[in-house]
Amino acid sequence: TGGLPPLGYDNVDKKLITNEEEAKTVRRLYELYLETGCIRTIIDTATREGLTSKKRADPRSGGALTRGPVYFILSNPIYAGLVRAGKTLHEGEHEAIIDRKTWEAVQAKRLAASQRAGTKSARRNPLAGLLYADGARLTPTYATKDGRRYRYYASRLLEKGPEASRLRWRVNAERVEAAIIEAIDDWLASPAAAAELLAEGASADDLICVRNEIEVLRKNAANLGGHERLAAWAKRVTRINLDKDGIAITLSPNALVTDARDLPLREECIICSQIKIGPRGQGLRMILGETETVGDADAKLVDLVRRAHAWRERWFSGEQTRLSEIAEDEGFDLGDVSRFLPLAFLAPDITKAILNGSAPETLNVELLRRIDALPPAWSEQRRLLGFVRD
Repeated sequence: TGGLPPLGYDNVDKKLITNEEEAKTVRRLYELYLETGCIRTIIDTATREGLTSKKRADPRSGGALTRGPVYFILSNPIYAGLVRAGKTLHEGEHEAIIDRKTWEAVQAKRLAASQRAGTKSARRNPLAGLLYADGARLTPTYATKDGRRYRYYASRLLEKGPEASRLRWRVNAERVEAAIIEAIDDWLASPAAAAELLAEGASADDLICVRNEIEVLRKNAANLGGHERLAAWAKRVTRINLDKDGIAITLSPNALVTDARDLPLREECIICSQIKIGPRGQGLRMILGETETVGDADAKLVDLVRRAHAWRERWFSGEQTRLSEIAEDEGFDLGDVSRFLPLAFLAPDITKAILNGSAPETLNVELLRRIDALPPAWSEQRRLLGFVRD
């Protein structure tokens, strides 16, 4: 198997080999879920017992377990020795960490829990349990004025005395919910979305598969009203952090890509959206603003990246089977289409930097014209395009 191995396994000669020390953590999480059925309790217990996520080269890895990775572990059939092909599970070639009886019991309990979650309160406040600010959870509340009820998400006072007012948050529910919908909608529509869900080492075929899944998801969401769409996105969100400068939304790739098969997905994906916050009494009020960029994006370069993604979709979907047809329709030279099409397979951080204006100043259309062939490896792309200095 390619890509990064999940917690409990190591990748040895492209085969998943059980890492027994990490496997103990996986078995403990399944045991805790059958005992409690509560993700928050599992996380608290795991923290007390010193259970951590997988240690990788990234210095930020190996930390305390959070909702996203725990959800990924409890829902991933790979731990039962299975692999997914389409909507069907098949026996894998790797060793199971969780016995089949335990796996099936956990899945049944998860299904029952998800069905119970559709309570009246959850339907009214889809972000309940997901919003945090200053480390505190924001819970649904309301105020009544002139006979009308206004919904809010607010944090409790965490301390007494003069510091208490600093720790008190209250945000208008409708405004923050609209901001979440807009942020996720915009991100899913961006060329970088599919790549950001995939782990290092994903293939072009993996990217196409995830992109197709996203398109289906967007089409289905387009038929939903605002509140229904928010509820649909909330099921795919594991945490939302608010601060004075913006929103950070943590998404579960495993929940977004339902036909995951054996795709090398990241354990979580974080998207950010800029907002403005102003004071309101002892609490805070959210004022929606335009999404900001880091710098001045190169308009020609941004346009070229977007075109490359469109060309790729037309080519691989079979809409146009020859690059010469695309070149003729677009009014481009065939050589330029061939040269720039690989921009659709840039590393996600490179694509994001181009779109938000934080790419190196040396990266422009003229530089791309001088490159004979863009390397498929993301690490080589970063070096070639000036993101990594030797």
